[in-house]
Amino acid sequence: MTETTQPLAGIKVVEFSTMITASLATMMFAQQGADVIKVEPPGIGDPMRWLGSQKAGISGLFHNCNQAKRSITLDLKS
Repeated sequence: MTETTQPLAGIKVVEFSTMITASLATMMFAQQGADVIKVEPPGIGDPMRWLGSQKAGISGLFHNCNQAKRSITLDLKS
């Protein structure tokens, strides 16, 4: 299936969640063609990055739940 024929092609989603539940939901959106941007707080970012076994400083859990997404760091307080 090409990107333009995917069901959510052309949809943009901004994710502000941490941990698993919303990350899994938006991962499914991304797999169906949505452009998902994960916004993480400065410093530690999403704590899920550090849970469990890691490769290159990223946990397998984080990698699995955030595949096909883009991530940015944003300080929403300032």
